[in-house]
Amino acid sequence: MVFATKTALSLLGHRVLVLDAERERLNLLLGELVEKTAPQLLEIHGVGVDTAATLLVTAGDNPGRIRSEVIRVLKRYVAREVYHRLPRV
Repeated sequence: MVFATKTALSLLGHRVLVLDAERERLNLLLGELVEKTAPQLLEIHGVGVDTAATLLVTAGDNPGRIRSEVIRVLKRYVAREVYHRLPRV
């Protein structure tokens, strides 16, 4: 019974390491794709690769659907969030 438990834990630990490495590779690939497709989204403070990728998926096959109005709204929203988080003196 102990041997089976140790074997199962060892296999699970190995699988975790493999999945972590795969996740890192996918994150790098996603970052490259977003940078290539819509670098202007990544220039907005508070918009990272995950948010930009979500917006691009929402836009579909036509990334031109994300117009400057959307970018202005995002900038305004992020600026408002940063303003509200500033400590009051």
